[in-house]
Amino acid sequence: MQFDDIQYAKWRSHLGKVIKLDQDSIRSYCLWGCCQWKVERIGGEVIRDDSIFWA
Repeated sequence: MQFDDIQYAKWRSHLGKVIKLDQDSIRSYCLWGCCQWKVERIGGEVIRDDSIFWA
């Protein structure tokens, strides 16, 4: 799907009202401009990133 900023805000607000944060998990991938690699996660388990380490 493609959303403009207003459509995305409405979609995000609606999801926040209908999902069960402890059971559901939704990810949105922003594929435009400087946010191309941003991932937004709503609900589900907290994912721990162990890929960064100091030598």
